[in-house]
This record gives sequence, C-alpha cells and structure tokens, in this order.
Amino acid sequence: MLKRDGRDVLMRIIEKAGYFGDTHSSDPIVTARANGRRSVAVELLADIERVAPDDLQQMMSEYYARRNTARNKSRDDSDD
Repeated sequence: MLKRDGRDVLMRIIEKAGYFGDTHSSDPIVTARANGRRSVAVELLADIERVAPDDLQQMMSEYYARRNTARNKSRDDSDD
C-alpha cells in the first residue's frame, strides 16, 4: 500500500470485481455471479480498511481523481 502502483492495482481489481457497478440483471445466474464477484471486492476493501485505513482513503481519493479526470477528458474530446 506504500506505492501508488500497488494501490492502482488493488483499485483495478476492486473495480473489475464490480464494486462500483450494478450487479442486478434479469438473469438470476448473471446476478448471482456479479454479486459473488462484488463480494470479493467488499471483503478486500474491509481487509484494507482494517489494516491500513489511511491508505484506503488515499487509494479511493486517487481512484476518484483519475476517474473524474478521465470523464472530463472524454467530455472535452466529444465537444470537438
């Protein structure tokens, strides 16, 4: 958690596990799979919060800053 690259990797795992997305689907199998993946991210975040709460806050701040930067860039590109 000391290096930004490590925090970035963890956030990519959490994001890909569906933590920030919708897990519901009209197909109950798809919903169950998505909820299972998301539960891994929830457990990972809980473990990080338990052992390194300050690093978790920094990791989340960096994630949201990157996400907002990417959204703003996308909007700027679509305006051209």
